[in-house]
Amino acid sequence: MIELCAADIYPDPKIYLGFTMCLTRDYARIPDRDLVQDCALEHAIDFGKINACVSRDDGYGLSLLRDSVERTQKAGVKYSCTVRVLFFVVFYCQDMHGSGWTRELRVLKRECMS
Repeated sequence: MIELCAADIYPDPKIYLGFTMCLTRDYARIPDRDLVQDCALEHAIDFGKINACVSRDDGYGLSLLRDSVERTQKAGVKYSCTVRVLFFVVFYCQDMHGSGWTRELRVLKRECMS
């Protein structure tokens, strides 16, 4: 939800993707407050806004997550971590034996990108 809130509040990919990549570099520490604050500072993101989005009483952060899961299911994504760009999807999958990441590129059907 942290990353989804960042993308919602800061729709410019140059901002929220940098923030997301910063978190991902140390993914085992997510949602450690120090990590999120450091990445927010590094990418000119207001930690208070991210925290407010994730913590909203009306479940807004959960609705972002639910919408993301539904878009992912509609697109037929079966792997994690997956990055979708326009009509292409790139799957980066961790090898179960720890030998590294594999990559697969697929073209999504146009109707999946609503």
